[in-house]
Amino acid sequence: MSGFLGKFKEASTTLVNKTTAAAAEIWDKHGDSIALKALQICYEMAKYGRQQITDNQKYQQHVIDRLWDLLPPPLRLFGRDRIGWDSKLFGLRDKIFLIDGENVKVRPDAKEQITATLKSVFGVHSDASLEANSGTNGRKCSSS
Repeated sequence: MSGFLGKFKEASTTLVNKTTAAAAEIWDKHGDSIALKALQICYEMAKYGRQQITDNQKYQQHVIDRLWDLLPPPLRLFGRDRIGWDSKLFGLRDKIFLIDGENVKVRPDAKEQITATLKSVFGVHSDASLEANSGTNGRKCSSS
């Protein structure tokens, strides 16, 4: 039994390593473009004010879903639920937007935050010192 389990574990590790390497290669080719398009969406949404950002359903539709659709198909093959796409992007919300009353601004380091978070989602190692995995999972901006 341990022989089978050992081979299974080895095959799983090999698959994970190949998948991570493929994600890194795709990210190297398309990552900056994806981050810039994501930032553009954020600036667009900030113009519409607080309600578009703090309402979970609107944020889901206008930010999270649109960013998912921007990804190259090989990255979407990772599976939205499997990589925790929605929860990671809800967690990113407070790192991207500054909300003051009804006014919304995009944080100056938003592109770096987006890049770090997306790299972590796909298992691409980052040289940045930003902690993409910390966050509030959208609690600060939840609808009131």
